[in-house]
Amino acid sequence: MATERLETALGRYRSQIVSHLHGAFASRGLIREVLSSYDGLVAELAARPDLQAPIRQVFAGVRRLGTIRARYGQLVSAFGAPGPGDGANTDVFWVVAPPFEGIVTIYNWKNGHAYHGPPGLDVAAMTEWEVGGTSRESLMFIRDHLDGL
Repeated sequence: MATERLETALGRYRSQIVSHLHGAFASRGLIREVLSSYDGLVAELAARPDLQAPIRQVFAGVRRLGTIRARYGQLVSAFGAPGPGDGANTDVFWVVAPPFEGIVTIYNWKNGHAYHGPPGLDVAAMTEWEVGGTSRESLMFIRDHLDGL
């Protein structure tokens, strides 16, 4: 079960990697090389349960900090394509590396199809997003970054 969760979490970031590489106008060869390395890393991590606890520690201090108002397109422009959500409570999920130590997460929470089924909102219609991180600085970083667009 832990291996499946790790593979799911890492799979979320595969699409973000491709999106960022396309945004950086990377060559197809470079994209293939990076994805090949990524797929190898995922396979290696899945085979090494001893590495799963350290990976979880990266996210250990992340907690919900607040909300932001932004259109889905604004978030994609600012942070690239999101990864898929957990399929139960969230539809999409971004992990952002800020210019300070830690990580920042952006996600919808219980307002989309993952939670409500067909009556839920399409991600393109969402305007309120949860922000997680390790400090209040994380929330301010996201708000400042979006204000600069």
